[in-house]
Amino acid sequence: MRTATLFVALISFATWAPAEDNLPPAPPGFSWKQFEKTKALLLVPEGWFVKEQSAKGTDAIFITKENIDEDGRYSTGLSVNVVQKLKDKKAVEVAQSHIAKLQEQNKGERSWKTNAGKLKGYGCQIKADKGGPLRMSCLALANTETNTLYLVVFEAPEADWDTAWKKGAEMMKKLGFDDEV
Repeated sequence: MRTATLFVALISFATWAPAEDNLPPAPPGFSWKQFEKTKALLLVPEGWFVKEQSAKGTDAIFITKENIDEDGRYSTGLSVNVVQKLKDKKAVEVAQSHIAKLQEQNKGERSWKTNAGKLKGYGCQIKADKGGPLRMSCLALANTETNTLYLVVFEAPEADWDTAWKKGAEMMKKLGFDDEV
């Protein structure tokens, strides 16, 4: 199996569950965490919280500054939603439509396309008003062979964005997903 990392680097692993010595070094203040169910490899800032849950065919990962289990919500963090092997829709079309809707419904700051092997994606950075001014960097990816959809969002309150985005940018530029899922 191979894992593709998006944006800055493309990292390939010979098998899933890559040995620690095969991983690129984590940036200072971060560590790598492997998520078995989704076959994802993500960066976690020191002191942040990790939560996984599954519901209605979607596997979700949350890496957050606040403890969701204690607070019941979070303000700053990364969410990854994975829907494996969509049945009635093409993941590429869903990814493109999702980003277009986000830009249409919010103040879009910028948008982009990305490709990493079998993974094709669309992204945008937006300003939203979801319980207060909020900024989000959003990425919707589709595995063109397995028809799996990945929705990745880093969000933080507008007032905290500049500081939060220093961590968020690192987290989003080094995303690892097994391209056989």
